[in-house]
Amino acid sequence: MPKKLEITPKIAELIRTASDDAVDPNSVSVYEAIAINSLPLSKKNLFQGAVCTGSTLREGAKWVSERPLTNHVPMHTNHEQGEEMPVGKVFYGEVVSPNGVEELRTLFWLPNTEKVLIDKLEGGAIEEVSIGMRFKHINCSNCGWDFLGADSDPYENIYERTCKNGHVIGTDGVHAMLNGLDQWLETSLVSLGAARGAKIVSRTKSLLGAEAYNALQASGKDPVLTTLYATATHPEHDDMDLTQLVDQLTTVKASVQAKDGEIATLKLTADKVTSLQEQVSTLTAQLNEAKTGDVVALRAERDGAFEFIRSEAARLAVAVGATPPAPNTNLADLTASITESRKKLADKFPTGGRAEPITDGEKKPEAALASSFKTAR
Repeated sequence: MPKKLEITPKIAELIRTASDDAVDPNSVSVYEAIAINSLPLSKKNLFQGAVCTGSTLREGAKWVSERPLTNHVPMHTNHEQGEEMPVGKVFYGEVVSPNGVEELRTLFWLPNTEKVLIDKLEGGAIEEVSIGMRFKHINCSNCGWDFLGADSDPYENIYERTCKNGHVIGTDGVHAMLNGLDQWLETSLVSLGAARGAKIVSRTKSLLGAEAYNALQASGKDPVLTTLYATATHPEHDDMDLTQLVDQLTTVKASVQAKDGEIATLKLTADKVTSLQEQVSTLTAQLNEAKTGDVVALRAERDGAFEFIRSEAARLAVAVGATPPAPNTNLADLTASITESRKKLADKFPTGGRAEPITDGEKKPEAALASSFKTAR
């Protein structure tokens, strides 16, 4: 379907006044484009879901329509402004509201020498446009705070997309409101625009360049209603399956909750391990303390028993006329001393149980029971 507009007297006049009669209307090809509308933008930065206000759209129309034309909006390809010479020029704009959606329609011309671009436009290889605009205010949709205000921080607010009141762009429906046109830098022919429905329209769908539109509207046959008009060139953007999206978000949320549960479980396990380690440390200390006390008690008991054995060994040695063991004699030597003393003491008792008389100048018989010493022998 052809997209090049017929050069009507009205369009020819607009071209002449926009160029100060420097451009011959017969030397150019004219197209109509939806530059931007009031639908949410398809972006991933501060402009995610941003909405251009109606008043801003009208400022854009005025920017390229006032005469004499002082604000020039060049046409480029792929936003190559500064890297290529303009391929054309926007020379008129108007805000219309088909289907209740406000959109800024523009007319632009390309020199007939741009045959490659013209062929691509006519063949449908190029169908979209994208604008380069600066705005006076970028307001939070929730509270109206201005991201371009004096108190805006480039990193905390613009880069993080968070206003001073904590509302985050792209979260819970929060988006930017684009208020006031500061500068319209350029318009580009692109493969995919940021504004949904920003495209070059066919001649029969033109709302600015075809006098047939006014005739149909006057007859009561509104061309918006009688002509198929698809502002969305990417159905996956406009006709998004919200049910599927909700399911995906639900799945992601469940996954996050599961991970949170795992983290909580791991934390409880870690806390339990820490508690058990503390209990082990306490019990180990108590055990060491108990062992220390037992060792002290056993040593005291051992020392007492050793002292008793030594004293007994000393008494037996004295009784049989032997030398008492030294104070530092070990247990083995004390045992040997006691054994030897018992043997000597047993030898002093004859079989039958009467001891040899021990005299001190004269013999006086003295009886004694010696069974314990006999058995020890």
